[in-house]
Amino acid sequence: MITRTFSLVVGIVFLLVGLLGFVDAFKSFPPVDAPVLSVCSGYGYLFGLFPVNVLHNLVHLGIGAWGLAIASIPRRSTFAYGLTIFYGVLA
Repeated sequence: MITRTFSLVVGIVFLLVGLLGFVDAFKSFPPVDAPVLSVCSGYGYLFGLFPVNVLHNLVHLGIGAWGLAIASIPRRSTFAYGLTIFYGVLA
């Protein structure tokens, strides 16, 4: 896959997930035994599967915007490398 296409597709997916995390219709309430978060604003389970909150949604929007910005620059593969390092540090 061309790096520009990768950046564009992944950027769009992250933007959509970030935006859907703010829509209450796509979130379900967390179960009673769900872990307590320090940032509980907007806390819920996206599509009933993925725990999200406002901070998580903002990170997804930031990564999506970064992917779209990098996709507009020809011959740049920094998005794939940067995303790998970012999620490697988080893991």
